[in-house]
Amino acid sequence: MRWMLAPTAFDVDSCCVTRFTPLHAPVISGWVADQRELLWLAPATAPPLTAEKVNNWSRSEQQRFVLWHTPTRRPIGYSELDFLQPLRDQMWIGHFIIDPAVRGMGLGHVFASTLLNMAFDRFAAQHVLLLVFPENRAAVRCYERLGFVETGAEVKRFDQQPEECVLMRMLLERSRYRRLAATRMAPSPALPFVPEAADVPISMT
Repeated sequence: MRWMLAPTAFDVDSCCVTRFTPLHAPVISGWVADQRELLWLAPATAPPLTAEKVNNWSRSEQQRFVLWHTPTRRPIGYSELDFLQPLRDQMWIGHFIIDPAVRGMGLGHVFASTLLNMAFDRFAAQHVLLLVFPENRAAVRCYERLGFVETGAEVKRFDQQPEECVLMRMLLERSRYRRLAATRMAPSPALPFVPEAADVPISMT
């Protein structure tokens, strides 16, 4: 039976961000419902998504994180921050996904905001970039609320896709993010980073 978290029982204060471990991969691989979701999440990954494929997303210069729900001892979100080589002042958000059991509760905004704070403060990035399919309107709205702006389109060819993919390129400068947060035009809630949370055994019930 698929694990479900009752929306009425959810409390964002019971969440934190922690480091990804390979033990999280089987849970994360179960969040993709169909091929369209996999396309939007990881266009270079062939279906079906498996734990092995999630683990193989790892690259050097990459920071991998999960959104962790402490009461149930489970990851409920996943994403990565990558340095854009050779530049050390730019980072990239990749493979951003929230457990479908808790979508629609604002967790994408909170998780992304936490990643941005980490990119700008912990890793001293000046710019954070990402690519998103323009058809993924929920994701685009989430990023726009955080202050991202569209900077153009990128046409990419992936071995797993029969046609070229047109993606929206979005950028957020550190100065803009801080300015919007200060004027409360783009609230920037941030969750604590708790490295040791990743050492807690995952509950499968």
